[in-house]
Amino acid sequence: LASTTATTVTFARLAREQKNAEGLLAGGILLAGAVMLARILVIVTVLNPDLVQHLAYSFGAAAAVFAIGGAYLVTPWSRVGTQSPNLALTNPFELGTVFKIAGAIAIVVLLANIVTRTAGEGGLLVLAAASGVADVDAITLSLARPGLHEIDPRTATLGIGIAAATNTVAKCVMCGMFGTARLATIVGTASVLA
Repeated sequence: LASTTATTVTFARLAREQKNAEGLLAGGILLAGAVMLARILVIVTVLNPDLVQHLAYSFGAAAAVFAIGGAYLVTPWSRVGTQSPNLALTNPFELGTVFKIAGAIAIVVLLANIVTRTAGEGGLLVLAAASGVADVDAITLSLARPGLHEIDPRTATLGIGIAAATNTVAKCVMCGMFGTARLATIVGTASVLA
């Protein structure tokens, strides 16, 4: 699965170049958001099933909003115009990407350990928000691993939720920065509903 943040930036840039495809590209961004939330639930289920009960309903509902909105936007009857975008995407599993993701995970795990010892759970929540701007997988892996930190399960689930929310807001901002106002409005509206 590709990085949903990288997908958002790529689709936002395409939307700026191909304004007639904004709805289709917004649909792709929303579907990527649904995948992100589902991936978090899978990671948490595998690493620490006890935490899933705290995330399943809210993440499931948000994923459903993203999936329904995204599915609608990628269907042919929702599009105005007949031209499809020329998507020049790269392989998300290139070796360099894999090493970058592994490095990010290692850094966040290390920082989580240091922050927990020095700044406590409050510092860990700040780290979750900061790391969530770019990626949610690293902090999710770090917080979901039982026994890695001596943190309360409620703090772990709150941290995962903060990272997901921060990432979602960051993607809305990226849609406006790298894409168009209309793209940011579509993605932002669905994000608020989720």
